[in-house]
Amino acid sequence: VSTQSTGASLEFSAFSSMSPPPSSPSMEIVWYQQAVKNSGGEKSWPTLLLYFFTGVIPVLLGFYTVVGILVGRELPYIPDIPDYIAKAVPFFFFSIFCELGYSKLRKKPFYRLNDGLSSVWTGMMQVMFSVFFGWMETIPYAWLRERYQISMFSEDVTSSVWFWLLTWLGLDFGYYWFHRFAHEWNPFWAAHVVHHNSEEYNLTTALRQSMLQGWFSWAFYLPLAPIVPLPQYVFFSKLNTFYQFWIHTRVIDRMPKWFEYFFNTPSHHRVHHGRNAKYIDKNYAGTFIIFDRIFGTFQAEEEEVDYGITHSLGTWNVFYIQFHQWFEIIESCKHTPGLWNKIRVWLDRGPGYNYFLLQKQGNLVVEPPGVKREKYDGNPTFHSQKVYILLQSVLLIVFTDFILGKSKEIYQHHALAYTFYIYFSLLSFSCLYDNRWFAPLLETSRLILTQIGWRWMNTEEGKSMVEKQLKKAIDENIGERRAEMILMMITLSSFIFILFTHIRSRQSSTALPKPKAE
Repeated sequence: VSTQSTGASLEFSAFSSMSPPPSSPSMEIVWYQQAVKNSGGEKSWPTLLLYFFTGVIPVLLGFYTVVGILVGRELPYIPDIPDYIAKAVPFFFFSIFCELGYSKLRKKPFYRLNDGLSSVWTGMMQVMFSVFFGWMETIPYAWLRERYQISMFSEDVTSSVWFWLLTWLGLDFGYYWFHRFAHEWNPFWAAHVVHHNSEEYNLTTALRQSMLQGWFSWAFYLPLAPIVPLPQYVFFSKLNTFYQFWIHTRVIDRMPKWFEYFFNTPSHHRVHHGRNAKYIDKNYAGTFIIFDRIFGTFQAEEEEVDYGITHSLGTWNVFYIQFHQWFEIIESCKHTPGLWNKIRVWLDRGPGYNYFLLQKQGNLVVEPPGVKREKYDGNPTFHSQKVYILLQSVLLIVFTDFILGKSKEIYQHHALAYTFYIYFSLLSFSCLYDNRWFAPLLETSRLILTQIGWRWMNTEEGKSMVEKQLKKAIDENIGERRAEMILMMITLSSFIFILFTHIRSRQSSTALPKPKAE
């Protein structure tokens, strides 16, 4: 069973009764051969040739543009292009609330608060990361277009309806191959796995994004640069992202047959997120499912989908969710015999080549088809803690949205400070949900940091344009001193709440069970 998209296969069950891999070279080779088999084996020459044109060439073209920009030290002209996704954020959350309401009314188990918050948190990490690296989506493309634009594609041609349709199709073709390589190459999978390690499937899953995926996805669209103008490329790139939001749902069963044949649908994409044996490495489509039909990766939804990757992460820690696969690749590399084989772990091995899972059999449960595993469901001890984390998350979402709206006006060192605060807050929230013993200390530190940040904003150094706008918006509504007092009261009450619930949690975990009445 091929396992590129989930990092394991049913063949791992052969190791369930084996001890950890011995250190002798001969046994290392045995483990190496099994890992190669788990990752899909050696690829045929026709497959390698196809991958060379659809993956290697775009990546090399990406290296060429980056080197050209660094050597030339000249940035291309970037026109003012609207941020389409930012404008759609209210629609995203409105749709999530509608789906959540439907699932509650119909008593459908589509949502868990911990999993939904985890998806939103990882999405917040990605958008803040894009403040610093969002340029990778446009600058290399614009640089390549300035130098190699094909003159026959004039404005009259590029503004026609057929050209727009072909551009949409061409960009989706690039997305298909980016997505396929993101499941079949170890480093790409490490950057993409974040979107798949949720064990639920709802509209919040669409927001569950990797911080690092944007570092390589743009390269697969560079072949379009000589032909397609930058504004059209950005528009269809965002349209592809927007389209894929609505297909992350279990509310819609099937679309009309003609629509199911040509377009990606909730049914097709549910298959893609499944860890069922027959669903692994299927349905890479962005908008058009026809590329999966052409290249043999299409699979219809035929049995109930079991969502997630093959091994449960067992945590809501946002940083572990973002980076766990990188550590697994390093572990695989350490145990791989031979320098060339170690290099190939990074070059062309798939996620099924994973020594971390082979060594840590206690963390890997591979069930037969049709048998679902128990989902990780870590929660705080008390319901009031859930309410607290939810409210704090909402406040942080509002703050993050404000910062993103003013990102072009913020100094870089201020943006770094805001990003650190947001990341630290998300780490604290996720550790509270995991019931880690140090979580109250983290949250207390975060609350103190909030106070320090507010005090700093009252200094001359802190009064940049954005901070002035923020303070003006607050001061006009509730007054400067009242705003400070309210913030101090929120911080103090939050600290008392965290301390109290932590003490109660410790007492309840150490309390002896009461004897049963005779």
